[in-house]
Amino acid sequence: MKVILVEDEKNLARSIKYLLNSENIEVDHADDGLIGYRLIKENLYDVIILDIMLPSMDGYSILKKIREEGNKTPVMFLTAKNTTLDKVNGLNLGADDYLAKPFNNEELVARIKALNRRSNNLIDNSIKYKDLELNLLTGILKCNEEEIKLNFKEKELLKLLLTNPNVCLSKDLIFNKIWNEDSEASLDVIEAYISFLRRKLKYLNSKVSIKNYQKYGYKVESND
Repeated sequence: MKVILVEDEKNLARSIKYLLNSENIEVDHADDGLIGYRLIKENLYDVIILDIMLPSMDGYSILKKIREEGNKTPVMFLTAKNTTLDKVNGLNLGADDYLAKPFNNEELVARIKALNRRSNNLIDNSIKYKDLELNLLTGILKCNEEEIKLNFKEKELLKLLLTNPNVCLSKDLIFNKIWNEDSEASLDVIEAYISFLRRKLKYLNSKVSIKNYQKYGYKVESND
């Protein structure tokens, strides 16, 4: 599991990072709201942990922006602002959990793991994006009245792209998510599978395309 912690209290952040690392949870840390927002845009996390009062960009603004952009990653507010109104504001913006400081370490770990499990269990059997519908059980990709079967890796790659439509995913990130356990694979395999998917999108006459951004990575876009 990989989480991001956006927290400007450096001693607290250091303690949380140590605690989560001891539970085999990888942690990226930002002590500035705008930096945290940029990291969330550039990476994939299983859980996002936000303080509310942050320099440059507060936690509420970060949450509002990422939800508007389609990011559905579970978000926990970890903050000293613990009035009922604060909690209602956070939950109304799309937060999944709210834990007030000071907190119990075991409870923090348990809640983070619960958010990760809940997210994995709530994945629908299909993903819809623009004119596409991908069945995650059968690997059938539909566009209007046409459909085509994807193999397992094609399905997993397209699933990753479609569930992050506003994020340019780096080649390293894609490789680690899909091919990390294939010891004989290399980064070149990504380009090959992107090519396979592009041909299938063209066959379906879809308005969705996969763009290559400055050789950094890939992102799905609509030609509407």
